[in-house]
Amino acid sequence: MPQDKHENKYRQELRLMEVEAINFAYRFVGDAKVRQEYIRRTQKLSRELKAAVGSGAKSPLEAAQVAAEMRNEIMEMARLRSSDLGAAKARSLKAKGIAFDDLVKSYASRKYKKSFEQLTRGQRDEVLMEIVASAGRANPRVSAGARRLGAAGRGLWVLSIAIAAYNIGTAEDKVDAAGREAVGAGGGFAGGAAGGALAGIWFGPVGVAIGIAVGGTLGAIMSDGAYVQIRGQSNATVDSIIRRHTNMFSTDETGIANTLYNEVGIDMLLVSKVFTSLSRDYSTDADDVARIYIDRIRRKKGSIQHALKRDTKLKQQLIGILEAGWTADSEKAQIRYLRSL
Repeated sequence: MPQDKHENKYRQELRLMEVEAINFAYRFVGDAKVRQEYIRRTQKLSRELKAAVGSGAKSPLEAAQVAAEMRNEIMEMARLRSSDLGAAKARSLKAKGIAFDDLVKSYASRKYKKSFEQLTRGQRDEVLMEIVASAGRANPRVSAGARRLGAAGRGLWVLSIAIAAYNIGTAEDKVDAAGREAVGAGGGFAGGAAGGALAGIWFGPVGVAIGIAVGGTLGAIMSDGAYVQIRGQSNATVDSIIRRHTNMFSTDETGIANTLYNEVGIDMLLVSKVFTSLSRDYSTDADDVARIYIDRIRRKKGSIQHALKRDTKLKQQLIGILEAGWTADSEKAQIRYLRSL
């Protein structure tokens, strides 16, 4: 049985959901791993510097200077390894690493309510060792958030796999469905990366997230359109009709409808095959083609109307296409017309 427009539209929506799940799963899981590595390296740095001070290999001042410099370098390296979304979020929390002199002032004021210069030698060493210790302490809220996003990302991976398995498993042509899944996921991922990078130039993490979502959707739609154009239709006549009026970026609905009326004429089986292909590969255009085609039949009547009247299966197919999604008053009138034939 051919798949109707309702089912194909549902598959398309699932495919777009799958793309968004893949885009954000990749970022959430990857950023959580980067955060864990950042914590591991800064904690190791802190332990080594404390041991160096304890053994006399470094003074508290030298250890604090190294801690401040190395933590900033580790932070920048982590941002380079983070996703566009993770890096934007990190920049929104802390634009750049804190300079050593600013750290000294901040910790002295926080601990003793004095400037660093006013402290005794022992107090200065305590402030410097606090800087060393702080190099190994991560912001608990940020770390907890990273863990939650990592878990959410793993859940999104599972969701994307489940959607792909459903679309392939329930498709009539499983090889074709697998091809569309692969191409759509790849194009959606590339579009998400481009959209996130573009938004990251001007906007913060919210803008990047929107750029990923929009770019992913556009990438998936464009790659799917390219796949359909390259693959074509299994029926040579149907392929000829559709290729004449479609490309990656647009569909000439009027041209297809006119071809069906003027050239296909009373061959209702071929008309049905064309609408089956439109519903599967051009689901957002199928109802417009149906509406224009039916208008031509209603205005001119004649042999094509008689052929349609006898073809109950095609009438039901056209009604299903018109009923899918939001139905305008003009489409409701056409549905009534089809049912009255």
